[in-house]
Amino acid sequence: VPELIPNSIEIDENSITGEIIVSHLSPQSMSYGIKKGDVLFSYNGKKVSSLNQFIKLFNKNRNKISNIIVIRDSEFYKIDFTKNNW
Repeated sequence: VPELIPNSIEIDENSITGEIIVSHLSPQSMSYGIKKGDVLFSYNGKKVSSLNQFIKLFNKNRNKISNIIVIRDSEFYKIDFTKNNW
């Protein structure tokens, strides 16, 4: 299971739907508004459709995150990581 932010957010791929799901959070990462069960929709402005695609983008961006968009309860939420230092 890859970590989105070291020791803060872990994600996993749903084997049935292929969605990328937030599976674990640290208390620090919760302060950004991310919740366990959120579905990762985009990473730094690029839509992600699989865990492999996300990993490639994450590595290409040198593990840096500006923002992600998650889906929760059929609503889209933008999480901005530029407001705090990681």
